[in-house]
Amino acid sequence: MCYNTNKLFSGDIPMKMQDYICKVIDSFPRKMLKWDTDIRDPVARRFASRWEDAGGYEAFAAAINNLVEEKVLSPVKKSGLNGLSPPLALRYRKLPLQEGDYSAAKEEILSFYCSRMDLSSFLNSPQDYDRHRDILMAIDHFLIEAENNPPAVWDTVNERSFALTGHEKFLSSHKGNQLLKRIKITLQDLCCVPAPEPFFFWATALPLLPEERAHCLVVENKDTFHSLKYLLGAGKLKTNPEIHLLIYGEGKKILNSWSFIYECLPGAAGYQFFYFGDLGPGGARYLR
Repeated sequence: MCYNTNKLFSGDIPMKMQDYICKVIDSFPRKMLKWDTDIRDPVARRFASRWEDAGGYEAFAAAINNLVEEKVLSPVKKSGLNGLSPPLALRYRKLPLQEGDYSAAKEEILSFYCSRMDLSSFLNSPQDYDRHRDILMAIDHFLIEAENNPPAVWDTVNERSFALTGHEKFLSSHKGNQLLKRIKITLQDLCCVPAPEPFFFWATALPLLPEERAHCLVVENKDTFHSLKYLLGAGKLKTNPEIHLLIYGEGKKILNSWSFIYECLPGAAGYQFFYFGDLGPGGARYLR
């Protein structure tokens, strides 16, 4: 695995060919890479018109061969050669770091990161660093940006997770929680909030007085919900106390949605819930 903390370009001077090849290699999750479409083409696109100034194919081939000597890549001899001069194998295999050789990883941890993440555990266990590297870099970049320009509107956890990792469920997963604990970063640090699961409800338009608790009726059955909605809306049914919010429980779904109530009646001083439905094992869960 390559470790390099240089920027891709410094002014108008292109970075070394090998440095950017390392960047491309690191970005691939696959262990088997084609010399052209997986390595050369991304490098050439990045250099664009400066490809020849950077040495072109000859510099590219020399860098690939150097990475082979450094045991970063291994040519797959059975794949054949590309027919160019100097020749390269058609396929290369990414090699893992040698056992115990984590000096480059430690150097990167110490020199690259500028945010308040605590990476001491990765210094103590550098063998864990490589598989978290891309996510750690993304979090580090976000924390620095957020410190300089705090976002006016926070994203949901899933939105922030997708932006940082490409997977919307990662931050809310067990692995995501463990990683955040490990680097001592919270969801608040990442400027994101959990999005409560919404539920079906109907507001009765009953005025909510200042410092008054909202009365909420949770109905388990969908047909009963619609009947009560009609009767209450038509003024043909009176309850004591009067109901501010009629909620369709939708089986077990409501159990993961209670926090959504704060978005339905944000001005309430508190909430009192009533339940209409089966008091079997399923219905009893609402009362816990």
